[in-house]
Amino acid sequence: MDPTIPLPIDTPGVSCVAGGAAMSSGKKPMKVMVAIDDSDTSYYALKWTVDHLFDESEISETRRVPGDWGKGTIIILHVQQPVRYQLYQTEAQTVTKALEENSAIIIARAMEICRGTSATVEAMIVVGEPKETICDVAEKIHPDLAVVGNRGLSKIKR
Repeated sequence: MDPTIPLPIDTPGVSCVAGGAAMSSGKKPMKVMVAIDDSDTSYYALKWTVDHLFDESEISETRRVPGDWGKGTIIILHVQQPVRYQLYQTEAQTVTKALEENSAIIIARAMEICRGTSATVEAMIVVGEPKETICDVAEKIHPDLAVVGNRGLSKIKR
């Protein structure tokens, strides 16, 4: 079975791709990676993940992927873009510190969205270009499901 088959979830603002373990029939707890930035669509994607995959109050027939629901791990990934400009050392330190503070605020907001879920929540901040870094991290940690916001583009523009 192709490990990158999109899930049959047609929710505006959320794109999901399942990996091998999520497609199996076992009851292994799920590992879901959610990539976030400071956009509304990324926070919506995280809230969607918590509400649809880790909310134990939901009826199990509404779930789209088999697994031991309510348990598992949500990995919140924030990719901090590198400083790209030639700056003096003091300016570069100031910009880097501001980016780190912004990343901490983004992770704190994401953790607040996850509060109350029975899943284990982990956070990662990685420096790099978002589209390449998200794929690299997914290859390293092997999540069962990767969830990202879609920047509000229509299906035609995607």
